[in-house]
Amino acid sequence: MLNLKRLRNIKEDHDLSQSAISRILNVSRSTYFLWKLGINIIPLGYLYKFAKYFNCSIDYIVNNSNKKNNTYKDINLNLKQLGENIKKYHKKIIFRKKI
Repeated sequence: MLNLKRLRNIKEDHDLSQSAISRILNVSRSTYFLWKLGINIIPLGYLYKFAKYFNCSIDYIVNNSNKKNNTYKDINLNLKQLGENIKKYHKKIIFRKKI
């Protein structure tokens, strides 16, 4: 699950506004705002772009690791499949919250 506090902390560590992050990711400010609130899921490609820009790992952003530094290697990932898995996971979380 996305750790929104870490996303915000990374943004604040670099003293950037929501508008600046939106420009970096090439999305509208409202799109970024919905991601930040957790209303919409950040597509994996944008999460990767965010992590790469700030030189931190996706694992750190999504709270799978406490290691902040980026250790990416150029590898081929099936981003479509990863995205579908994240959507399924998100739906499970939403369903649990409604119960």
